[in-house]
Amino acid sequence: MSPSLSTRNPLAILHDMDRRSRAHAVGMPRREKRVAAWSGIAFRVGADRLLIHADDILEILTYPALTRVPGTQPWVKGVANVRGNLLPIMDLGGFLNGQRTPINRTTRVLVSNQDGVYVGLVVDEVLGQRQFDHDERQTLDSRDDGAPLGETPFSADGFRRGDETWRIFQLKSLTSQPRFMQVAV
Repeated sequence: MSPSLSTRNPLAILHDMDRRSRAHAVGMPRREKRVAAWSGIAFRVGADRLLIHADDILEILTYPALTRVPGTQPWVKGVANVRGNLLPIMDLGGFLNGQRTPINRTTRVLVSNQDGVYVGLVVDEVLGQRQFDHDERQTLDSRDDGAPLGETPFSADGFRRGDETWRIFQLKSLTSQPRFMQVAV
């Protein structure tokens, strides 16, 4: 006859519970090794669907109230006061292809700070966050409409999933271009 639980040593009770638990335990599921995903913010400029790496974007704003800056390029929209900081706002479509981005309820501003270049980029629409496996990445040599990429800050890299093409926009290439940094007319 076994001694009652109240008369046994509490440590012995714990050891007994541990032994019985381990005898009936089911093993942990095997952990599968997974390729790290590439994560980016999807957005649209004109007809182009683009991605910016999620780490390159500080925040996404609705179109803010602006103060125009005289004597600047047409693609410079102005400056906005964002929580006490002056943020230069640039029209990405206007810079890239001369087509001004229409301001409507879907227009957004992507805020970034690339090597000290604090800037807001006006885009037609933000389509949310997208994740791709690294093995889905490929070199793209033309736009969706067949036109060559040309001299743009677009990367030739992107992702294809089904019939959709998502080109990776290299923000660092944009902010290092002398033409982008020369905002005065």
